[in-house]
Order: sequence, then C-alpha cells, then structure tokens
Amino acid sequence: MLRSLSIRDFVIVDRLELEFAPGFTVLTGETGAGKSILIDALTMVLGERAEAIVVRGGAERAEVSAEFDVRGREDVACWMKEHDLAGDDGTLLMRRVIEATGRSRGFINGHVATLSQLREAGEQLVDIHGQHQHQSLLRAPAQRELLDAYGGLADAAAQVASLYRAWQQRRDSRIAFEANAAAFAAEREQLEWQAREIAALKLTADEWPELTAEHSRLAHAASLIESSQLGVEALAEGENSSLSRLNAIVARLGSLVEHDPKLREILDALESARIQLQDGVHALRHYGERLELDPQRLREVESRLDAIHTAARKYRVAPEDLPAKLEAANARLQALGEGDSVEALRRMEDAAHAVECGDGSSGIRAGDRGVSGRGPQEHGAAAACQGGFRRRAVAP
Repeated sequence: MLRSLSIRDFVIVDRLELEFAPGFTVLTGETGAGKSILIDALTMVLGERAEAIVVRGGAERAEVSAEFDVRGREDVACWMKEHDLAGDDGTLLMRRVIEATGRSRGFINGHVATLSQLREAGEQLVDIHGQHQHQSLLRAPAQRELLDAYGGLADAAAQVASLYRAWQQRRDSRIAFEANAAAFAAEREQLEWQAREIAALKLTADEWPELTAEHSRLAHAASLIESSQLGVEALAEGENSSLSRLNAIVARLGSLVEHDPKLREILDALESARIQLQDGVHALRHYGERLELDPQRLREVESRLDAIHTAARKYRVAPEDLPAKLEAANARLQALGEGDSVEALRRMEDAAHAVECGDGSSGIRAGDRGVSGRGPQEHGAAAACQGGFRRRAVAP
C-alpha cells in the first residue's frame, strides 16, 4: 500500500506532501487542476523515463519520494534482499532525483538503485490503469502469481524457486569453470608453488619478532658485554664505586640520626636507593654473564632472516605477513579444489538438479510446483527439469 507521496519542484509543484490512509482514496478536481501531475510524479519514482523539462522553472532539481507498506509481501522482501536493497521491516522507500541538467538518480531504502531496479520494484507495488491499460493482467509473472495463489500453492512455488536458484548457481559455476578452465589451472599451479615455497620456510607468527630481537642482540653482543662489565665496575667494584660510596654515606648519616630525627626520612630513602642499586648491580652482573659472542649462531640467524626477506619481497608482503599469505593461498586452493574438474562441478549441478526436480529429498512432489506451470525464467524450474515436473490443475 502507498503510504505517502512527497514531491519537490516537479513541473509546477513547489512542494507537496500526501499521506494515504488504508482503504479507497479518490483525488478529484477539474480538468487542469493537476491530477495528472501526481500520476506523472508517481510514475517517475517508479522508474519511468524523465527529462530535465520536469524540473520546475528556477529550481536545481526535482525530487519525488514514495513510501510503501510491504508488510506481508514476502515476494517484495525477497526481491529487496536479493538486490541488497533491504531497509526497515515492512517499509520500502523509493526516491528519484532529476537534475536540471537532465541527470537522474534513483534510490531504494537509501541505497543507490538503477532505473531498471526502480521499475522492477514498481511493477510489484503499483498498477496504473488508464484507458485500455490493465498492466498487471498483461504481465505473465502476475498471471502466474494469481493462479498459484488461487490454487493455494504460493509456499510450494516459493520453495521450488529457491531450489531452482540453487541449481542455477551450480550450473553457472560449471559453465564459468568450463570457460575459464585454463585460467583456473594456471592460478592453481601458481598458488600451489607459492604455498610450497612459503610452507618450506616453516615461519610461525611469533618467530619473526623473536628472530629480529635475537639478531639485534647477537650483532651487538660485544658492545653489550663491554657495557655491562663497565657498569658493574662503576657501580659495585672498587673503593670509589657508586655502591661503596652510597654505603659510606648511609652509614655516616645513620650514626647522626639520634642527633636529629628529621634525618630518618632521608636515611630511609637512601636505604631504599641502596637496596635498589644492589638489585640492579646483581641483575646487570647476571645479564653480562649470560652474554656470549656466538658468530656461528649469528650467521644462522642472518641466513634465516635473509630467506624470509627474500620471500617477503617476492610476494610483496611484510615478513611478518607471510603466514597470513600462506593461509590465503591455501584457502584459495581449497576453494578451487571444491570444483577441481568439470566432472565434479557437473556432479554438484546434477545433485542440485535432482533435489529441485522432486526426487523425494526435497519434500516437494512433482505436482506441487504450482497450478501455473511456471517456467525457469519465472522461478519455477519446470522446463529445467526436463519433464521432472508434471503439470496438474488444482480445483478450488
């Protein structure tokens, strides 16, 4: 049902908002009152051709919006979903904009829509009857829908339509594979080679940062050892070391606390610093003892890094992204492998075709395709089943 119609700068209309209540609505008026302008605006938003002449003089664009209540219209909801044009439940909002330059844009539920999509939606929602015009009854799909509804087979027809689309997808996959078999084979060969080469590296997600850290440590081992030794000597070894001098200061201040209790807070802070310094010296000494010059390991790590860098440059990814590259290659190989031959794809197509034609697995009998005998182009799939369906008339 048409809920509302909004018109802006269309022909001679500046601005108009119409809201329609359920039931029968009549617009009356004398000849020339503008009734036909409303119809023209509605046909424009429903996908009819429009020219710049419809833009009101002095305006930049004309805009028409129509809101429809589509609750209970499963066919419309399915159509919107198939075309990625779904909006709020039970509502379909169509909008058409005509620029003064003649450029036209269409929208359905806020999504950009083509003129043909506007027209397809409009054919399901509105009939405009003029003299000798009975558009719905002249459209074959509408005739089939009425006949299936009369026979009480709308649900069965919708299920058959779903099975038919599944079969068509398998069929299209097989045809695409046959047309591009050489390209698929070349892609599969390239991916297999890439996957083998990357897998041979045995690179894990955590190895790259660990390798770079180890290389940095090995490459600067001499400097690290020297600096840690100098640090221990300066902090803790010898009479003039920092720790020795701090110990002497703490001892001297400790003997004077009894003369001025205010020194206690300062002495406590220095004592804490002395303990922390001792801990730091211990940790630095232990760190230096664990360091060693290992040219052999350095060469191994550098060789490993070089192999990883070479592969990363070859496949134009960051070294740490090589594991993800391998996963993507394997996923694509798996997708190609699901239809790795025309025979396999044909078997999948035949399986879908058998279900669609009512071999018992789908729960739809051959005769339940609808009283209309709809063909594959109209979602029925009878012709595609090559006799698998039997036409039958259903009495009311």
